[in-house]
Amino acid sequence: LIGHSHIYLVGLFCYALRFVAYAAIRNPWWVLLTEFLQGLSFSSVWISLTMNFAEVVPPDLLPTMQALMQAIYWGLGSCCGFMSGGLLISFYGSAASFYA
Repeated sequence: LIGHSHIYLVGLFCYALRFVAYAAIRNPWWVLLTEFLQGLSFSSVWISLTMNFAEVVPPDLLPTMQALMQAIYWGLGSCCGFMSGGLLISFYGSAASFYA
């Protein structure tokens, strides 16, 4: 109906909104409200990537591409995110790292 590229943009917008909210929060209880955006952001990005793969990848390679997507997201992406996030927090502090 709206296309996977628009769903992807909605997911990225929700990620950005969530990270800006984390940086602006002063009361820790507000984190619970911003966590509702996690479901929308993650599912939108993941569904749009899966839909895109279903269109461009041959059917016999689709399971391989989805496994590769899982490995990159959960393995490489998490590792790079944890390392760069830790470095940013150690150099600039928690609040400034969410704005970086």
